[in-house]
Amino acid sequence: MSSMKLFLVLILATAVSPIMATRSAALFRTTVKLSNSKAKETAYAPPAGSAPLIIYELIDNSTSPGNSRFETEIGRIYGVETLSLASQYVLDTLYKGQKPRYGKDYSEVVAIIESFNQARLGQYPLEVASTVGNKIRLNSDYIQYFSGDVKYEFTGIMYHESTRIWQNRNERAPAGLINGIADYVRLKAGWPSLNWEKRGSGDRWDEGYHVTAYFLEYCNSIREGFVAELNGILRFFYSDEIFVSLLGRSVDELWIGYKLAYESPAPAPTPAC
Repeated sequence: MSSMKLFLVLILATAVSPIMATRSAALFRTTVKLSNSKAKETAYAPPAGSAPLIIYELIDNSTSPGNSRFETEIGRIYGVETLSLASQYVLDTLYKGQKPRYGKDYSEVVAIIESFNQARLGQYPLEVASTVGNKIRLNSDYIQYFSGDVKYEFTGIMYHESTRIWQNRNERAPAGLINGIADYVRLKAGWPSLNWEKRGSGDRWDEGYHVTAYFLEYCNSIREGFVAELNGILRFFYSDEIFVSLLGRSVDELWIGYKLAYESPAPAPTPAC
């Protein structure tokens, strides 16, 4: 066995080992009213055995009192429930229901709904959300002016951003792979954006977001659990050789296979008159 393959085997064995259970059978909620325009919802996930408590907190700072689409079409209760369910789904998908200990042993997850325009965050109005550490900031301007089912879109965003909280990252990995894993979890959970292009779209496997999510879905169909294994390895290391070691083909070969799998058949020739 080559040194590269041995290294990957050792990393994989470490990455998927049991860490710390965080599953719970029920959620309990308490509501604290902060002011007329600001409110906080908190969901407590009671631990099983000696597992630590995780608190899910949603703070609504949306800036259209009485006319906020977040308030009227989503709501704080649905928001905090979705936040907690999304995190639990991410942990199920990437860590087999366990919580990572190293660098991500969070006891609290927070989502703040606020206007990026007024807060001067990101590249308004292009940015939808921003996640740093265990804190998600969602642009209420995006919610306010979204065209379509905003509750469905909000739910998908929470699954994407919750993945950004818990997933492993590596500075050597393409940025498109990291955000592609987040969209893969959103896709797997059943909340893909209705604005995504169809499967087979894109020019590169690491183009990011839904393009890479669909590609990872294809890879995971070859080896069930591939994305979780990849996420585990990313805590230590990244190389394109990971695809060869786990799937037996280079990432470029896999991309070609993926594109062929969703390639539209050539139209039948028009018969001559």
